[in-house]
Amino acid sequence: MELLLGNELGATYPAAEPKREEPPKPFALPPPNADMRRVYAYLMKQRRVSREVVTHFARSGLLYEDAQYHNCIFVGTDEHGVPRHAHKRSTNSQGKSFKVNVEGSRPQHSFHHVGQDGLLYVFEAPIDLLTLPHAVPGQMAGAQLCGPCAVPAARP
Repeated sequence: MELLLGNELGATYPAAEPKREEPPKPFALPPPNADMRRVYAYLMKQRRVSREVVTHFARSGLLYEDAQYHNCIFVGTDEHGVPRHAHKRSTNSQGKSFKVNVEGSRPQHSFHHVGQDGLLYVFEAPIDLLTLPHAVPGQMAGAQLCGPCAVPAARP
């Protein structure tokens, strides 16, 4: 290096300090809205998901509308049915779409549907998972469905 710089090494810079690890934030589901009017409208009219599919996931407690911004909330649970992951998706059809995982979400418990027949379908996003019953009728009841929600967690 000295040869390239003509025996002049120039200024040296101190090494960066090691990054401090912050403790993980506790997971909490966003408060639900009193109804799911906007979620039903968005999923049925914009995304062409049937009312039956939306109702199935809503009654299972895996899909709801948040009270603050009226986003779709896709809930992922652990093996005991305890919510451990939540993915927010805006219902706004104007402008840029909004997708984010709730802070403290555990990615290994993303939005999914447990079936009985041993088949596993993996989807890029939760909304893609909701379209399987339209593409392959009769598969939702039997198949394992997983939407990994691969977006960064929300930061304040």
